[in-house]
Amino acid sequence: MIGCRTDDNISNEKDISVRDAFHYYWEENRLKSFTNWPFSDKNQCNPKKMAQAGFYACGSKDERDLAKCFFCNKELDGWEPDDDPWLEHSKHSKNCIFLKYNGAEDDLTVEEHTELITTYFENVLNKKVASVQAKIQKDFNETLATAKSVKKK
Repeated sequence: MIGCRTDDNISNEKDISVRDAFHYYWEENRLKSFTNWPFSDKNQCNPKKMAQAGFYACGSKDERDLAKCFFCNKELDGWEPDDDPWLEHSKHSKNCIFLKYNGAEDDLTVEEHTELITTYFENVLNKKVASVQAKIQKDFNETLATAKSVKKK
């Protein structure tokens, strides 16, 4: 059964730079990430189909079947040999921009590539902004709590 990760339950994937992460925009590079993938070409969720569906492998030696969509950042684990990557992707992230085009990158127009790239960078920026906002809120709450405890003394 496919498990879905949320932003609150992120993999132990190291924080990589935007430039390095953009490496996974290309199917060829996503495919190269599946060196330790537990499924072979005989299975539906084989490396080629996973990469075609926008995923790259990001698991560890303890969790080899963890894959992440480059475009929507959805992480899925618990893959079964007969799971279809496109179907599972659409079930767990129906608004993923990559699913809209459902095809090979060579078949995309310049406008479609531009939309994918723009959406990717918007998602990255929104995630970074949300992270900074959360840190500011946490710091504010801690400062407020400290001020209240000092005031009581």
